[in-house]
Amino acid sequence: MKFWIPPFFAPDEEDIQKDLTKLMDIIIETVDYMDISVKHFVNNHDDRILKESITKIDDLETDADNFRREMERNISSRRSMTFNRQEKIELIECLDDIADHAEMASQMMLIKRIKIPKEIGHNILELSSATKRSVISLRHAVVELYSDFKRVKEYDRLAEEERNKARKIYLEILKKLFSSDMDIKDIMIIKSLSYKISRTADMSEIASDRVNYMALKYIG
Repeated sequence: MKFWIPPFFAPDEEDIQKDLTKLMDIIIETVDYMDISVKHFVNNHDDRILKESITKIDDLETDADNFRREMERNISSRRSMTFNRQEKIELIECLDDIADHAEMASQMMLIKRIKIPKEIGHNILELSSATKRSVISLRHAVVELYSDFKRVKEYDRLAEEERNKARKIYLEILKKLFSSDMDIKDIMIIKSLSYKISRTADMSEIASDRVNYMALKYIG
């Protein structure tokens, strides 16, 4: 059943929509730099280039944290935001978790330079790409939150589909890692890196489910 939004709440809802889109843009950029960093790491590029992209991730994650807090303060301070306030805050925190996991993944790449077998390296690149596509689908869902439930539902499906791909790729990486003759320390670093990237995809799928549920209430 569609959940009616009182007309006098509409301006505040429009502001929330704009802020959610702005937060998503920060998160998209964070995940994009994570993907760039993974390419540098897997292809054993110059350490300076890798560190520069990871520094950018750190800065963007800080921006996401700061904007999340600003949004939460705005929602809490508006009397009209008693309407579904908690679910908005929970969605904002889910979105911020994506940037957090992308940052944690990036830190794994700073531990040491590793010579990664070609097949495993290819899988890591695929994992990062699937994660990025999931987050892009989430961003589309957020943009349509108050306007088109069918499109939100489709983008939620795409985000989940890419998350499922990421999960399968992660398991494939584990199989190859533990049947390889790589140094055990290198195996643990790659395992942790792959896990953090896959968790970034998980957070994207969780957030898209929340967006889908909210859209169903508002416009479904």
